Amino acid sequence: AYGMYCGNCHGGGAVSLGILPDLRYSRALQSPETWRSIVIDGSLEDNGMVSFASVVDEKTADAIRAFVIAQAHATKK
Repeated sequence: AYGMYCGNCHGGGAVSLGILPDLRYSRALQSPETWRSIVIDGSLEDNGMVSFASVVDEKTADAIRAFVIAQAHATKK
């Protein structure tokens, strides 16, 4: 799901291409609610991050978050 919906902008494997935020360092990872408010509710739409509610449900958003967290932990090793 990350590759399908996020990777084009935020980089493959959650490694930033340098243009958009590197999600491995996002504070939104700390809270499932905050993550969903961004991905599903579009709370950062004014900053260019549109809602993905039409293609991503809560379960998928949580799976994407888990993937990004795993990538963040792998980076620390």
